[in-house]
Amino acid sequence: MKYSFYPKLLIRTPAKPFSNFSPESLSRVLLDKDFQQALFMASPDLYIELKKHGFAYELLAVEHRMAAYKYYNRMPI
Repeated sequence: MKYSFYPKLLIRTPAKPFSNFSPESLSRVLLDKDFQQALFMASPDLYIELKKHGFAYELLAVEHRMAAYKYYNRMPI
């Protein structure tokens, strides 16, 4: 079987190692500038909602906490 590849290839890799993943650390991760930038690129609307609350986990509505967790969960896998 012969494979041919497109001349330009994009490979996605995790931003953080899996060993750093902890659901309990979401409040800390929300304050991370790299996470905020990635979130802005992925979902500007969610970024704006989190920014309104200063990225403070305790001030977020449940649906915003869950959405942020889903983005965080995808980072290190």
